[in-house]
Amino acid sequence: MLPGGNRSTATGVNNAGVIVGYGSATGGERGFFSNGTDLVSIGVLNGFTSSRAFAINNAGVVVGSVSAPGQQRAVIFSNGQLQNLNSLLSPGSGNWTLLYATGINDAGQISGVGRLNGELVGFRMTPVPEPFTMTVLAAGLAGLAARRRRAR
Repeated sequence: MLPGGNRSTATGVNNAGVIVGYGSATGGERGFFSNGTDLVSIGVLNGFTSSRAFAINNAGVVVGSVSAPGQQRAVIFSNGQLQNLNSLLSPGSGNWTLLYATGINDAGQISGVGRLNGELVGFRMTPVPEPFTMTVLAAGLAGLAARRRRAR
């Protein structure tokens, strides 16, 4: 358990058996990863009170979200650092607010949910070589379906 916590939820596992999830902790929920022996919190970003970890790839990169009343942002935890995925978007990616990341594969592609021009849609991000940025390549089916309904 996390300090001050009384419950936890596992949400993902990689091939090495490292699990990710979130649990109650003093001050709010905390995302974590664990190899079965050690439990490590991914922490929170300044201005946020809670975090959740949803997925981990075989390189040990974790994705999830941070939240505070009235706000939520997608995050990535790698090499001991937690970063807001919105800060890694390349210029020209569009008017995105990435809310939570739910998956990451071994190529580093990240899936999740965000807002594009205020509309709730799925996203897929792909790493771009140096400098480290991410590009949103495709809006999810939710956004496409909404556009099709309006076009009729």
